[in-house]
Amino acid sequence: MIRYPGALPAPVRRLDVVAAANVGFVDCLIRIAFGLVLTSLAVDESVGAWAYVGLFGLATGTAWVCPLYRVLGISTLQRDGSA
Repeated sequence: MIRYPGALPAPVRRLDVVAAANVGFVDCLIRIAFGLVLTSLAVDESVGAWAYVGLFGLATGTAWVCPLYRVLGISTLQRDGSA
């Protein structure tokens, strides 16, 4: 394959992304739901600025990766039908 200067890099394979993920589907849905609720309450100023921590839930839920889970060695992601 000929590589030209400025050529786009090879696309990321789905397996590479899944290998880094450590948050399961239900966990992601919960994180996104609570993240949306907390962030919307913070923007609406119904609660204090602490509710902006909902952005962390949104970020970890959409990325399927939780740094705290990685440090603690926890994974809620099911692979190949195993728990």
